[in-house]
Amino acid sequence: MKILKKWLPAIASGVRRPWVLPAMVVADSFIAYFVPPYLTGDPKKARLPNLRTDLKWHYPMLVAHVATGTIAMATVPFQLWPALRENYPGLHRFLGRAYVFGGVIPSGITALVITPLASGPVGNGLGSVLWMGSTVAGYRAARQHRYDDHRRWMVYSFALCMQIIEGRVMLLTLPHLPNFKPSWFPKILETASWIGILLNLLGAQWWLDRTKPSAADLAKLAELANVTELVEIEDLAELAKLVRSVAAAAPDALALPES
Repeated sequence: MKILKKWLPAIASGVRRPWVLPAMVVADSFIAYFVPPYLTGDPKKARLPNLRTDLKWHYPMLVAHVATGTIAMATVPFQLWPALRENYPGLHRFLGRAYVFGGVIPSGITALVITPLASGPVGNGLGSVLWMGSTVAGYRAARQHRYDDHRRWMVYSFALCMQIIEGRVMLLTLPHLPNFKPSWFPKILETASWIGILLNLLGAQWWLDRTKPSAADLAKLAELANVTELVEIEDLAELAKLVRSVAAAAPDALALPES
């Protein structure tokens, strides 16, 4: 195709995203592996280094962090699924509120409480602040009908929500390397907290740049759809409606040969 080559096949067929299902599988796999030890109520099975056993409320706070983090990780893939957003907007808003108020905010606040007390890495604290900040910014943008800003901030929020996975993989795999020394663990713990943040935010920005329709693409779509005055399109779901209206009126226009 000549126009909208990068993303037209997805949005013209119902605004699918091929990475949504893999994201769900990764999130569910992570939850299935890391959450069960906290269901026992046994502090000895906690995966947090340096758990403060002298503070009786430290472990319950950790469990609250894990529980609300689970809500966030389980709901966030659905938030970036355009087909759900377009076809079931009520469910999208419900899951969005669950993600923000039942997941991100309580999970971020509890992380800021438990991490310093356990001498946790600075990166975890920064990640929590960035995660809550991007999520609140995205929620405010949605409330103000600034959907382009809402989408951008929620992509960042998704990236920061999933960043814990890279760190946990490092913590599980690196100690099994030959000649590993226990004295390396603090450095690995600190490095792991930064790797996920940096990689995921870079990936989020790459995705946003890749999927943003150009002004020329929108102008061409407007022309094909007989739109006399191009209005600002703030959301891919809205753009998808325009694409399908073009496909219905002039199907051949969306299959131009490459030149």
